[in-house]
Amino acid sequence: MKKKWGLALGAGGLHGLAHLGVFRALAEAGLQPDLVSGTSAGAIAAGLYAAGASLDDAASTISQLATPHMLDFAGGLRSMVPGVILTRRGIIQGDLIEGALERLTAGRTVAQARPPVAIEAVDIETGELVVMASFAAPPPLPRSVYLSGVRLSEAIRASISIPGVFVPKQLAGRNLVDGGVRDMIPTAVLRAMGAEAVVAVDLLSGQEQPVEVNSFAEVIMRAIGLLERETVRDRLATSADLVIAPVLPPLTSLDRSAIERHIRLGEEATRARIPQIRRLLE
Repeated sequence: MKKKWGLALGAGGLHGLAHLGVFRALAEAGLQPDLVSGTSAGAIAAGLYAAGASLDDAASTISQLATPHMLDFAGGLRSMVPGVILTRRGIIQGDLIEGALERLTAGRTVAQARPPVAIEAVDIETGELVVMASFAAPPPLPRSVYLSGVRLSEAIRASISIPGVFVPKQLAGRNLVDGGVRDMIPTAVLRAMGAEAVVAVDLLSGQEQPVEVNSFAEVIMRAIGLLERETVRDRLATSADLVIAPVLPPLTSLDRSAIERHIRLGEEATRARIPQIRRLLE
């Protein structure tokens, strides 16, 4: 009898397309996680997977949600698109995005997700990690709380709310922002939910190539990215049994070939790890 195992999908912005390749390779190998968790970009993939959305629908959704202004964010927000509303709390209101997610998840709640899913966000006012799952488990990290009865579309919308870019998602009296603020790859929550083995998908460590930095904003973003990678490595060393880390080049466009390339890279990185995953689950 194989171990009960969980798949943790990490943050990574547009690189989250690689998560879809992970699912494709696992399905090809006949491996299905018993539990799945996601933060930020990983929340989109985890939520759509747990709602039964097809790979093509998920790829289309992620490419649509990754609006052109997000590609330009580090360079100065040079392009604005429909659905972007400049407010005091963020640039993107998020209603159109949440509506698209509601349709794709067919209005399902986290309690109706199969396999069981945990999606993380952060209460920007209290600093608490907010875990949206079908049931409460032991706190995965200090200052963690659970929310149940939440729709998958609401949970995903909260988890992708990059501070300053998205208006925080108001839910259960809380103002929720991107889960990556506190937990870039949600492995601990899978242990709390009963996973005996945890496989993590790290979209950050595979981006090791030198990057040309030409602006003040790019300096800040690069510095934050380097700090995040070191933090993720340290945490994964003790919280994950196996790490899949696709090597992902910069994604500067969202044409079909670029989308397929990222999906393929996630697929190839996972396929190379299938023998180790099988041994881990024995």
